[in-house]
Amino acid sequence: MDKTRKLLRLLAGLGEEVTVRDVVEVHMDDGYTRIDITVDHKSHIRPCDKCGSERVIKHDRLSYFAWHIPLGKRQPTRIILKRQRFKCSSCGATFIERLPWLYKDIHMTVPLADCITEKLHSLMTKETIAQNNRVSVHFVDAILKDLVPPLPDHLPEVLCLDETFSEVEEALGEKTQWIKFVTNLSDGQTGELLDIIPYRQKRKLIKYFNLNFLRFLTLNASSVTFFFSLTFHSVV
Repeated sequence: MDKTRKLLRLLAGLGEEVTVRDVVEVHMDDGYTRIDITVDHKSHIRPCDKCGSERVIKHDRLSYFAWHIPLGKRQPTRIILKRQRFKCSSCGATFIERLPWLYKDIHMTVPLADCITEKLHSLMTKETIAQNNRVSVHFVDAILKDLVPPLPDHLPEVLCLDETFSEVEEALGEKTQWIKFVTNLSDGQTGELLDIIPYRQKRKLIKYFNLNFLRFLTLNASSVTFFFSLTFHSVV
């Protein structure tokens, strides 16, 4: 009974369609004990990704695993399953099923992704979040890319821009660069943060505003300089 309760707590959020078949402890080289949980689940059939036909048949099953919320004393936990692959009878294309409790196709469950997302709103570093959830920083970065807030649908009456020191790394193809300053865009009356622009160069800011807010205004170099002057003299 205790083991059943523990499994129910562990698999919370995966849905009633998941059935636990086996639980195994795996001793890893780094000293941790990983928990591997093998599950069965209900298959989800969908139309063909290529042609949209609903004439779809089961093809084969592929071995798959997804990292889940760590168990007990922060033990790394994997959900192991067989994902159904389908074949379209119309065009011959094959595609794999999508499960509502898997976060895309990056080997992570939705509950774990939700946990990482919550921590990304705190002051914790990416490395600490990854360590606490027993995953690599790659998983944290994958979620962070999906957390781009939508731009406002209108500009506020009072617009504030302020440069802030922020030593962050940005990927440039196979290389990376370090960004020393970013520009904060906020509502001058409510203090609401609207966006964080990963640069402060005048020409880039002009392009940013003209690209995203062309329907509201058209900027040139002198107007951006005026914006910065107002901001630096009014922000304490």
